[in-house]
Amino acid sequence: MDFKTEDIAQITSDACAMFGMSVASESPDESGIDLSGRIEIDGAWEGSVAMGCSHAFARKLASVMFELPDEDLDQDLINDAFGELVNVTTGNIKALLPAGCVMGVPRVMDFMDASEVGEVRIQLWGFEANGDHLMVVIRKAA
Repeated sequence: MDFKTEDIAQITSDACAMFGMSVASESPDESGIDLSGRIEIDGAWEGSVAMGCSHAFARKLASVMFELPDEDLDQDLINDAFGELVNVTTGNIKALLPAGCVMGVPRVMDFMDASEVGEVRIQLWGFEANGDHLMVVIRKAA
C-alpha cells in the first residue's frame, strides 16, 4: 500500500493541533530524534506506525496536554503524552487501511529505531514541529 504524503501531513498536523502543537512538512531529519513511539497494526494489513521526536518536543507536548509547568513533569507523563500523540496519529492512518485492521497499544522508548524483525520501512516523513523535528515512519510486515 502506498501512502500519500498529503494525507500523512494532514493527519500529523491535525493530531498535533489537537494538543496545541503546529507542524510543517520538511525533509526527514533524524538529528535530535531521541524518543520514539510505535504501534503495531494487525489484520488485513500488517505493519506498524512509529513517530520520533526530541525529548524537548515531548516535554512541550506533555506540558500543553496536562496543563502543567515543566518542573512538574516526570518521564512517565512525558511518555504518556507522546504515546497519546502516536495513538491519535496512528488511529487516523489506520482509517486509510483496509477494513479489518486492529491497532495495538503505543510503546514509547528512548531511541528511534522502533522496527521489529520482519518489518520493512516503506515510507518516512519529516516535520518541523514547534522548532523541533518530528518523524512518522510506516513499516510493513515482510
